[in-house]
This record gives sequence, structure tokens and C-alpha cells, in this order.
Amino acid sequence: MKRIETLSFDVSYDELFSENKISFGDVILTNPDESFELQLPQMIITLDEFSKLSEIEGLEAFKSTDVSLDTDTVEALIQAYYKLKRYNIVESTIEKIEVEGKTCYLQKAISSIQHQEEELRFFHLFATVCIDDQYILDLTADCELSVRDTYEPLFLNILKDIHYKGHYSDHCAELEQQIADYEEKTTSLNIDNINNMSVLDVMDIPEFCIPDDGNEVFEVGEFAFKLDSENSVFQISDFSHTFGVKIHLPGKNDKHFQRAVESQLLNEHIDYFGFDIELKQVFENNIPTGVFEFEEGKSNAPLFLHLYCRGFEYSLDFFGRLELKEGWLGLNGYLKPPYANTPLFQVRVYCKIDAEQLDWTNYTFSYAESLQANPDDVRYLYIEKPDFVELPKEVLAFTQLKTLTILGNYNYADQENSYSPLNEIPKSIANFKQLASLSISNTCIKKLPDSIGELSNLNRLQLTNNLLESIPESLMQLPALEHLYLNHNHLTHLPDEISLPGLKQISFSRNRLTTLPKALALQPQLNKIEIEYNCFTHLPEGLNSIENIVLELPEKQRLLDYDYKGADGKGTVDTNDSLFLASNDKQLLQQLQSAITNTVFEKHQQALQDVALKAVCLQTTEADDYSILGNTRFGGKPDLPEGMAYPEFESSYYERMCGWQFIAQLNCADLVDYQAYLPRTGMLYFFLEDQESFVCKVIYSDTTKLQSAKDLDIDDDYIGDDGGIYAPFEATETTMISLPHFYRNDPLFKETTLENFYASKEVDEYHKIQDELSKKLGVKGIYQSWNDCYYADSHHAINTYVFTQNESPQEHAALIKKGKLEDWVILLKVYSDNNCGFCFWDAGEISFVIHKSDLAKCDFSNVVCMLETS
Repeated sequence: MKRIETLSFDVSYDELFSENKISFGDVILTNPDESFELQLPQMIITLDEFSKLSEIEGLEAFKSTDVSLDTDTVEALIQAYYKLKRYNIVESTIEKIEVEGKTCYLQKAISSIQHQEEELRFFHLFATVCIDDQYILDLTADCELSVRDTYEPLFLNILKDIHYKGHYSDHCAELEQQIADYEEKTTSLNIDNINNMSVLDVMDIPEFCIPDDGNEVFEVGEFAFKLDSENSVFQISDFSHTFGVKIHLPGKNDKHFQRAVESQLLNEHIDYFGFDIELKQVFENNIPTGVFEFEEGKSNAPLFLHLYCRGFEYSLDFFGRLELKEGWLGLNGYLKPPYANTPLFQVRVYCKIDAEQLDWTNYTFSYAESLQANPDDVRYLYIEKPDFVELPKEVLAFTQLKTLTILGNYNYADQENSYSPLNEIPKSIANFKQLASLSISNTCIKKLPDSIGELSNLNRLQLTNNLLESIPESLMQLPALEHLYLNHNHLTHLPDEISLPGLKQISFSRNRLTTLPKALALQPQLNKIEIEYNCFTHLPEGLNSIENIVLELPEKQRLLDYDYKGADGKGTVDTNDSLFLASNDKQLLQQLQSAITNTVFEKHQQALQDVALKAVCLQTTEADDYSILGNTRFGGKPDLPEGMAYPEFESSYYERMCGWQFIAQLNCADLVDYQAYLPRTGMLYFFLEDQESFVCKVIYSDTTKLQSAKDLDIDDDYIGDDGGIYAPFEATETTMISLPHFYRNDPLFKETTLENFYASKEVDEYHKIQDELSKKLGVKGIYQSWNDCYYADSHHAINTYVFTQNESPQEHAALIKKGKLEDWVILLKVYSDNNCGFCFWDAGEISFVIHKSDLAKCDFSNVVCMLETS
């Protein structure tokens, strides 16, 4: 963990946030190394006066209201404030928590935008910590939804670790000093007003004027680079269907190169430098036209464009304006770091565009643009927020269309009255003979014409979040259709006759279906079907043959043949579930009862006893030199049975035979005193194919004749994962009690007093005592005197609970292997242990999960491995 400090507060944060700045009194934490489409993971922390919230535009109604912290209007003001922070919010929750004993309003939200014909979603966390009657700490955190699982826990950890140490006067003094420093550094920019500034407002950015001499220009700072026509590429991308710009100059061959490197403009390890961007909504009578403003290389809604700076020093971003007019491109602005003003380089790039060579048939037209185009050139059309009831005749004239996307204006806050008015697709849609992709969302369409079945080239059909009540039989006969998405509609039934020879994936989620036609399961290429959140009374038996069915686990168990058949296919045997519970051990039961006395859990004693596990804790201790044959070991190489070759597989990536990556070996005899469910003798070996698929292999051998790992002639290059062979470490064993983490509502808690415990106020009390409780339950750790706290160590474990943000490893196993989740048990959990060098993605954990019946049979051939990473 790292720590950043201002005069008035300090905070710890994860090393993943490799960039940190204090800018105008705000702490800004960013991870610039995260891959992203539009939004880097970032958190901003501000200290301010509570009364200033009512001065924000849009919150003026609260100016005349008493908003001191002892009034009921606080929550209303906070909620109104959060609504202004980000647009297009589609989901949100707000709650009150405590941070350092102070009231904190916490909102988690998801926003959605349409970007290049695809929906992009973002996760936001807003928090307001009420320091006292006057001051607040305000936090805003953003990341893309695809990395929420990684960053949400980190954002929450930052929030919970903020320490307010000073007064607002200290903060103001710090802010005034930063403003003074900023004014001194930026006098050349003619900055008149620092407060509330936008960089583009204060920078002196000239209007673009086409050079009188007709010569192209590439000037950055003091350097005037030579720009030739071959350095610029302007084209309509046949991949993204946007207007693409690449302006690349040779790097080391340029006469200014060395001085530009010394000036911190160019990176010395480059072959070229310049700018790349893909632009939308630039068509005007066959000439690219438009004005776009950028801060940190990004434009704002609704286009969300990104201008990439290639070959420049990595810290530099573009701030300025891009203009397209009369066959020219003009780029005016500055290159500078996002949170500093030095180094600073003025940018002036003017390029000619040969508009005649642009192939507009590859371009995605907006509706307004399409009305100016030659109808035969319109192959890709994107219509957003249509205000028409039926497709205009102008759209129907685009008979060469390959892709048609219509995105209505959906309001998640008022779902009943939020659909765009489009309510009919005409029969003449059959005239779109070239159409390969049709997407219509958020409209009032209730039915489709039979003629849709004449779209013989249609490959992808997405009709989501409309009012569809039925679909024509002809739709289910489309010969080229591979992907069909009909989720979020009002469908009650589907046609019985289905012939979709190319269909690979289909979704009917969130409809009103009571069953599915038998013919659906007979489609030869179908490998995935999404049908969750319907009203099914029964499903056809043939559905059991589908490789991947997305459906809630209880519904799978109710509607499908979901009995586990055993790893050997011969069924299951009865198992003694009490062997896995801590309550079956009198000493552990007393330990549990003593630990929860006078805690939030005391009234949940029986529910806890029913789920507390008797786990085995395994902790690495010393480096293993392989001198002890057949000991419990993590990392390194295994002591395999005599005569057994090292297990290997055929790698499609390396195109050769590769060795499985060895993770651990357990000596079952050494574990007899700690549990009663593993084999009494023999060795268990744990392997991974690689750390992308997490396909695993677990081998059990009852022989006592082993070959030493020292004699295994294998190296890192032989292993099928880039991690190679890990460092070998010995391990010690102890018994401990494992309790759920209460991050989510585990299905195991259903119909107990612990159901919904994770969302109650009690869970905050639990988090305060979590480490101390772990100590009482047998988890090793370390006491820190500086804050009088006990910190539980990370450990490997058998038969344990795993912290998870989504489904548990047991649920995951039941979803893909069938059976009841309570019949699956964690055979071994392995954490990212620095001793061995384990690092599973972002310091995650892997769990090897086995069915209890297979465990009783000593059959380890159907073990599932699952990754959980933050």
C-alpha cells in the first residue's frame, strides 16, 4: 500500500494506482496502465464546505433551505448532487455507512453510452463523508464496468482508509499556494481565471485557417518537422466504419529527433511519432467537416472520441481543437501532462485531405448525414433516439444497407414511458437484400413483418428492450443467422418450427416465456442459449444437450435434468455432510460459540453453526530443497509416483506438447489429524494447464514409492504457462473455522437468519471485528501495536470459504457441472503467495472444487478450477 498526504487529510491506496497527484487541493489517483475503451480507473478526493453543494448549477433550489447536518434535507441534497455527477445512469444504489465514525453517503452507479454502435457501461462510486456540521470529504471514482470487480474493492478500501487530520483553513492555504504556483508556470497561456477553469477556456488556442501558401505544417513546441503527403493517411476504416486519421513522421531519422528527446517531447525508443484518431459524424457533401475539442486526448459526450499521441513522451496528452473544413485538417492546441503544466508544447498541425479517394461506402452514417449522401453509398446506418413512428421513406431507399442500427431513447428511471415512438417495421424491409446486421432497441415495436424472413444474408439480429409480443415463423427460418438476441421483450411463446442451420447463440432472457419449442435444441451449431428471468413451467428434455445454458441455478435444478452423474458417469454415493462442518467437532463448536459471544453474530448462532466449516489452513514456511520426499509442498516440482511421466498436454498456443504447471502436492497422511474427508494415505497433485483457461488436473496416487522432484528434468520453457516453474516451499497445517465473508447473499443462507445479512447494518459491525474474529477462530496473523489491531494472514486452505464478488466456486461448479451447490466442496484454495511467486491475475485466488461424492470415491478426474481476482 502507498500513502498520499495533504495538509488536511491523508489516505492509503493500492499500488495499482501508479499515478497520484495533488491538484488544487484534490487528491487524484489513476491507473494509466489499465486497458480501456474510454475511461481510465480514477478516483478524485476533495475537501469542501457542505454549504457549497447548494451553489452548484442545478441545485439552486437548496440555497434557501437549511442544509445543516441535523436536517432531513441532507439526504435529498446528496441524492440530487449525485444525479448531476454523471449522465446516463441506468442503475444505482445509495446507502449510509460510517467512515472513521463519521456519516458517509455512498452511491454505486452504472452508466451506459452508445459508442461505435456498441453499448459501453461504466461503474461509478460517489461518497460524501460528513466531517462535521460544515465540512465534507467528497469522493468520485470511475472505471469501465468490465473492470469493476478489480477496482470497486480498491475504491472502497481507499474510502475506508481516509484520515481527516486538519481544518479547512489548512486546506485553503494549500489550495492558494497551488494556485499561485500554477499562475507562475502558466503566465504564457494568458490564464485570467484559475478557479472553475476548463483547460480549453484558458489556453490560447487559435482558430484554424487554411495556409495561404497551401503548405502543410507539423509544428510541436520549437520544432518544425517536415510533413509530406505520404506521412498522412486518411481513410474510411472497413473495420470501425469511421473516418480514420493517421499522421506519422519518422522518428530517429528526423534531424530534430535528439533535441526533441532531450526536451522531453519524444520518447527515444520509437520508430515514428504523430497522431491517430477515428472520427464520427464528419460527413458533409462528401467532404469531412467538423470541429472537435479534446482534453487529455478525449472528447466529451456524445461522441467520446480519443486522440492518440504516438511516440511522444508517455506522460503527454493533447489539449486542444481538431477542425475539418474544405479538404483540410487542422490540429491546434498543446501537449502536456494531464495534471501538470510542464513540459508544455504548442501544437500546430495542418494537413491536406484528398476527399476524392475516400470510400464512403465503408462509413457509418448518422441519420442526418445519410440524407446528404448518395443512397447507394449508405451501407452502414446508425439512427439514435428516433422521433418517427415508422421508418421514413428516405431510410427505405438505402437498399444497399449491410448494417442498420436503431437505438431508441430508453429511460431507466421511467421504464413504462421511456420507449422511442417507432412502432412498426414495414414489409419493405425485405428490400434490404444485403443486410447482414439488424439491431433495434428501446422502441414500441410489438410485432415484425413476415417479410423479415426474406433477409437471406442476415447474420446478426438484435431486437432488445422493445415491446415484442411474438415473432413470425419466417424469422426462425433465416439461413445465414448466427446470433439472435430477443431479450427484454414481452414474448410469451416462440414458433414451433425452427430451421436455423448456422445459429450459434440465442438469447430470450427477461421475457414472459413459459416453455421453449423442442426444435430449438436440434439446431446443429447452437452452443449457447440465454433464457434467465422468464416464467417457465417446463422445458423440453432436448435442451440438456446444449453446451452452455445461461439460467439461474435454482431454475436449472427445477427445469432440467440437473442431477450430477458422478465423474465416472455411474451416479453418486451418499456422503456425510457433517464431516465438513466445524459443529461436528466439539472443541471447534465451543471455540465458535465463544468467539461470537457479545458480537453481532450472537443472535445468528444456529445459522452460523450450520454453515461454519472445519477448514485446514496451509501456510508456506521455508524454501523446499526437495530433501524430504513426499512432503506437502507449494510450487516447484512434484514428487511423482515412480514410473509416472510428468503430465503434459498438446498446446494450441505453442503448437507442441507442454507440461502442466505444478501448483501443489498434499501428503494426505500428514493431514489425517486435521480432517476426515480426504483419503487417509497417498498424495494429491494439483496442476493448471495455463492461467488463461484455468483448466486443471488433479492426480491422486496411493503408492508410497515416489521419485524425487530433484530428478525431474524439466524447465520453464517446457511448462505451458508463461509463469513456468514456481519457487518450492514447505507448508504447515492447522485446523481453523471458516466463516462466509458476507459480501453477497450466498444461497446457503436462504431461509436462515443470515439471509440478506450482507446488506444490513449488522454487516458493518462484522467488518469492524472481522480480523479479531478470525484470530479467535484459529486463523494465524500478526498484531500491529501502532493501531492496536490484529491482521489475519492470507493462507492456502482446504474446505474453506472464498471471498467472491460474484458466484462462489461451489456455485460455479454446480452451474457448469450440474448438481447442488452444497454438494461441491473446495478441495484446495491457493492464494497469490509471494513466497512461491504465485500471482493469479491481479493477486487473485484459485479454488479447486470437487463434488463430495467424487471425493468419497477418491475420483479426482472431474475437478473444476475457478479464479477469483479483485
